[in-house]
Amino acid sequence: MYIRAAEIQTAEIQVAEEQATGLVQPVNSTAKPLRIQSWLPDHVHTIWNYVIEQYGNDFERSFSVFAPGSPDFDADVLEMSLHDSIAACENDLINLLPFNQLLPDRVEFRDYRWNALQPCAIGHSVWADVITFDHTAFIEQNEPVTLRDFFDVDRFPGKRAVRMTARGLAEWSLELNGTARQNLYKELSTDSAWEKIQQTVQLIESEIIWVESDQQALQLLDSGEVTFALVTTSNVVKRVSQRIQSDMPHDHYRVIWSAAIAHMGMLVIPRDNAKRKAKPDTLINYDDSIDFLRYVTQPLNNLRMATAFGYAPGARVLDELIDNTYRKLLPLGRNLDSVIWRNDKWWRENGAELETKFQQYFDAKNSVAAVEM
Repeated sequence: MYIRAAEIQTAEIQVAEEQATGLVQPVNSTAKPLRIQSWLPDHVHTIWNYVIEQYGNDFERSFSVFAPGSPDFDADVLEMSLHDSIAACENDLINLLPFNQLLPDRVEFRDYRWNALQPCAIGHSVWADVITFDHTAFIEQNEPVTLRDFFDVDRFPGKRAVRMTARGLAEWSLELNGTARQNLYKELSTDSAWEKIQQTVQLIESEIIWVESDQQALQLLDSGEVTFALVTTSNVVKRVSQRIQSDMPHDHYRVIWSAAIAHMGMLVIPRDNAKRKAKPDTLINYDDSIDFLRYVTQPLNNLRMATAFGYAPGARVLDELIDNTYRKLLPLGRNLDSVIWRNDKWWRENGAELETKFQQYFDAKNSVAAVEM
C-alpha cells in the first residue's frame, strides 16, 4: 500500500529467484487446518484475513484464526506481544526457533529490526503510540522535539487531543518525573505511581480535549482545533493515505520520536502440552508452522503485509521501498533509536488498577465541569 511501485518489481524478481532455488518454500498442503491464535485481537480480522487472502493459493490449505477469551497456547502458531513472547520463552511454553531454516541464505540477522529476532519468536510488524503535532503551528518558532516540550504549555501552546486511557500517559508521566526507562513498569507497580501520573496530567489539564479514538484526535488535528494528538502511528499513516487519495493537504504531521512507545507483533510456535498429547489430532503441526513463519516473515511478504495496515515490517532490509511520505511516520530506522518498548504483558496482568483510578479521575473532572456549566 505504501511501497514505491517503480522499485518493487526488482524485489519481486529476487523473491521469485529465491523461491526457484528453494530459499523460500511454499507451505505444504495438509488436510488439517493450520490454527493461528492471536493475543492481539484487532489482528484476527485484519492482518490474518489479509494473509490468508493474499497467500492462500500458495498455502493450499485451510486456516482457523481466533482470539482467545483469555490468552492460552492452543494453536499451531501464536501471535503475541514482545514481552509476552519473552516471558513464554523463559517459561519453556514455546519452542526455540530454528533461524537457520527460517531466514533465507542471503538474509542476515542485521536485516531485521532490533528486538525482532528472539530465541523463541520472530517479529512481523511494528507500530508505536506517539505524540504527533501540526508543524505549521510552529513555523515562527522551534518545533517540539522532546517529551517535556509536549507538557510545556507555555513554550508550546495549543490544545492536546488525548485518548481516555491511562496507557501512554502512565509511561510518559513517570519518565517526565525522572524514572529510568528500564524501571518504568517496576515503578508503575508502586503505590506512588498514580500520584505522579495525576500531577503530570495536571500540567496540561487546561489544554486537554479528551477523545475516544485516534480518528477523532486526527480530525481535530486536521481542523486546527488541537495542535497535538496522542495516537498510534498506523492510524496516522492511514490518515495520510486517505488525504492523499482525496487530494487534501497531508504534510503537516510530525512526530516526537523521543517519546514514542513501540509495540511489536511476534510469531511463536507453542510446545505440545499434556492436554494436546492426550488427543493426538490436536498436536502442533510443527513443520507446517515453520513453513508458515518462513513465508510470512520473508522480507517482501512481510513488507507487503505490514504496510497494508500502516505498520513497519519486522524485516528492515527493504525499508527503502517504503515511500518517504510514510517512512518518516513509521517506527523504523533512527525513529526507533530512542523508543520505549511497551510492556503489554504488564498492562494485561497489572494495569486494571491504574485504569480504574484514571477512570475515576476522568469522571470526577467531568462531574465538576458539568456543575460549573
